[in-house]
Amino acid sequence: MRQATFETTRGHCGSAAFAVFALLAAILVALAWPASVRASEILIPGDYPAPGPGERVTAETPPGAAVRIDPAAIDIASVEIAVEGEDLVLRLPDGGAIVLAGFLRPGAPEATLLIGDAPPIPASALMATADPQSAGDIEPAAGPSAAGGGEIFGFVRVASWLLDRLDPIGEAAAETAGSVAADASMAPGRFEQMRAQLLVAREAALLDLAREYLEKAKAFAEELAQAAAAGASSAVDVEQGRMLTLEAEIETRDAAHRLALAADAHEDAYGYRLEAALFPEWAEPPPDDLDAVRAGMPDGLAKAARAYWRRAAHGRETLELVDRLVATALAVRNAVLDQFKLGRRSTGEAISILRVVYEAQVQQANRRADKLVAEAWILAARGALGDAYIRRP
Repeated sequence: MRQATFETTRGHCGSAAFAVFALLAAILVALAWPASVRASEILIPGDYPAPGPGERVTAETPPGAAVRIDPAAIDIASVEIAVEGEDLVLRLPDGGAIVLAGFLRPGAPEATLLIGDAPPIPASALMATADPQSAGDIEPAAGPSAAGGGEIFGFVRVASWLLDRLDPIGEAAAETAGSVAADASMAPGRFEQMRAQLLVAREAALLDLAREYLEKAKAFAEELAQAAAAGASSAVDVEQGRMLTLEAEIETRDAAHRLALAADAHEDAYGYRLEAALFPEWAEPPPDDLDAVRAGMPDGLAKAARAYWRRAAHGRETLELVDRLVATALAVRNAVLDQFKLGRRSTGEAISILRVVYEAQVQQANRRADKLVAEAWILAARGALGDAYIRRP
């Protein structure tokens, strides 16, 4: 086994002089490596171990090497690929990472990444896809309870890459594709475009919810102000109404901002702006059974299929519960507001139920989008994500 280097941080110099020097050095290093080494295959785990939780394993990657990741040992559906200078980093969900040092070395024979028996992924293709100015995925959920900010780095999901950039269900895997059709529905980028469209649809739905919430907050605040003018409520009640309105205004502006960012990203990626979209209704939903989902898929997609199948199943189960939660919250809201007008409920209780309804509706939109993303991946892998689902100008 090759010696693994464990580290916590890795710095990169960005100066132009260093970049020129690094390019020249990379060419010399590439020439210095023996041809047998340049064309070697590195196994992970095997030549290098799989990292433990929170651990970074650095694997030196000679020019032209092929790095083979064993999907039986590393769940490719949960791995993210990050670009750090000329290194490729595979980030694991437990905080561990595999650093392929020099994998993206400029001027050297091109290295490739292999996931099980799937077709090789060239370094140049990874670099073309990983945009250092964006971080794309429909997760985490947006809305009032979502965490803000986040690290900005160029990455691609390994499973998404296998499906959408290399199209392993096309000619390269025609002999093993089985019943999965290699047709236009599996054109490169189809799932990625559907996911970008779903992101716009989700943010548009959240903006509609925020605007509705703001309108109800304003109406309630106006009722409190009128009641205070008539001596039927206190100044504290009026201030509570103003606070509710300000909170709703912030939610609305945040939602508009997220929609603008999603529309910008869609326009940059696909050349036209999409500022509104509806959640799609599948003509034929994906199978509920895992074996049926995997039927005919090449080995490179089987493990990823399990992860998306679980996400789709979980989405269906929880969305049904959230739908019931929203319906119940709406009924309770109407009853509480009626009782509030009769003086049987406090201002705080009325404001609380308005918030509960809004938060439940936000959760409903987020969970529906997550479910649709997982289902879209399965449909694409089965050759059933037709062009009719893609919205165009």
